[in-house]
Amino acid sequence: MPCSSAVIILAAQLLHSVSECCNKVHQQLFHYQCQFLQENRTHPKLSVLFNEVIKCSIELPGSQILILVETGLKSLVSAVDGVLSQIPQLTVSILKDGKCDKPSTALIASVADARHEMLQLFRLVILYDERQNAHIKSWCQLAGISYIGLLAQYSGGTDLTAY
Repeated sequence: MPCSSAVIILAAQLLHSVSECCNKVHQQLFHYQCQFLQENRTHPKLSVLFNEVIKCSIELPGSQILILVETGLKSLVSAVDGVLSQIPQLTVSILKDGKCDKPSTALIASVADARHEMLQLFRLVILYDERQNAHIKSWCQLAGISYIGLLAQYSGGTDLTAY
């Protein structure tokens, strides 16, 4: 058997194995998502976000809070808005096309819209996924703005990076 034929057969077997693994992971994730929805549970990161925003609104009443989410995740923006809208002392708005729909104490914006000048308007900045955009943390540190970065752990918990 020529060497190129053996490589092609090996590549096909590898592709089949990877495909099977991906299908198993997809099935497991689908099962967890269905279970999550049936139990009507709030995602751990959303729970942490809710608790941190409540704590800030109690400790620093009237403070402006910025929540940054990844660009293009409309369902995440909607979920964050839904959770934060449950806090009575908070008015929430979403930054769309560089504009706010109403005055608020909490603003949800995409990370792509975050600029150093914008961050200075807030007392607390929460980055929903800290795995990316480390420059935001640096900007907050330089400006003396409280910062919380939410980081999902695969071990089942949600980690906070705060200062």
